[in-house]
Amino acid sequence: MTSFDTADKTLPADKTVSAPLGASETLGDAPGATLLARFGRWWSRRTGEPDAAGDKGVRDGKARAAGPATLSPRVARRQREQLRLCFDSRLTDGAANAAAQAWRAEYESADEGIRQAMLGVLAEVSNSGTALAGAQGEDPGNGGNAAKSGRSGSTLTQALSNARIRFFKRLAALHGEGPHSACGLHFVIHLRADMLRWHKRIDGLRALDEDLEALLSNWFDVGLLELQPITWDSPASLLEKLIRYEAVHEIASWADLRNRLDSDRRCYAFFHPRMPREPLIFVEVAFVPEMAADVHTLLDESAPREDLRRFKWAIFYSISNTQAGLRGVSFGNFLLKRVIEELQGEFPKLKQFATLSPIPGFADWLRRQDADTVAKVLGPKCLQRWQARTAARQRRRMAGRVARRLGRCAGARQRARAGRALP
Repeated sequence: MTSFDTADKTLPADKTVSAPLGASETLGDAPGATLLARFGRWWSRRTGEPDAAGDKGVRDGKARAAGPATLSPRVARRQREQLRLCFDSRLTDGAANAAAQAWRAEYESADEGIRQAMLGVLAEVSNSGTALAGAQGEDPGNGGNAAKSGRSGSTLTQALSNARIRFFKRLAALHGEGPHSACGLHFVIHLRADMLRWHKRIDGLRALDEDLEALLSNWFDVGLLELQPITWDSPASLLEKLIRYEAVHEIASWADLRNRLDSDRRCYAFFHPRMPREPLIFVEVAFVPEMAADVHTLLDESAPREDLRRFKWAIFYSISNTQAGLRGVSFGNFLLKRVIEELQGEFPKLKQFATLSPIPGFADWLRRQDADTVAKVLGPKCLQRWQARTAARQRRRMAGRVARRLGRCAGARQRARAGRALP
């Protein structure tokens, strides 16, 4: 339990990128292609199992993540030209936006390997002097101008950053082309999620990510977000996203969801005006007459509804970020504070709030401590209460066991009286 002051588009996983063998490229001509090695590769193709002498990452049940594909020289050259148009501030907005739209459409339709290759080209162009030339209005081919002008390293870094920010702004301003195409802002969030996943594989993404994170922090400032309640009467598409995005306590069924949206519960989410159907973060609240000891009682679908005239506590038992691309953009605390204001407006007498959330690693830490350490941490009064609660819990468990055994004995006695054999 902690104080109240205290996460996209699915990529196709079934596609692989491989270069076809040319007429002169055969397995037999490959270096070191012994008869045994060729047989192993043939067997892996027939059975779908990894070659024993091949991919070590696939052995022992560990699937190797798809690596970046290699773009053909023609495609890589075309993408560099598109990106230079996007970075070049001297071109008209229409031409730059058209180049950004073409790059985005190609990225959305690509598989993971091609996307990683495209991000590699993006990092290459954004960190090169090409972006700087576009930002400063200079000839990209004249590499000596920067040195001759005596431009400092900080000015160079700032110019590159400005060019990268301009590119992301162009992408964010785009509109979705089809029913399955996200708006430009949502696409930028997906793009950063990919960058965070692959930043260790692709050189040069760190500077791109830093600029994009700063930009998203401004775009998703809490003053620009809209707080909205989510109820059982909300659109089905929104409720489905609630089930999919729940990250703390999995929503097992529609009945489970309805229980969480009942009259003695509340659910609130932050939305961005450009993404009105996409919750950014949401919190689930339960009203109870006393402080909840565990979350299982709150999630019990068979429990009766709480009387809203009797409750004294509002428990925030689940808070979930929905967008992986917004990592580092913090608005969780602001969400709780806004929700508290809303609840106090609806229930003026409500004064007590708490969060009920798991503490990762706490149970393992507690098991490693000895009795003296635990007593020192708790203090005399807390230790006494904790011992009393533990003893009461043990008595209840023992009473339950005794009752179950007595019940089995009574059943056996009745069957014996009826002339039936004991089980």
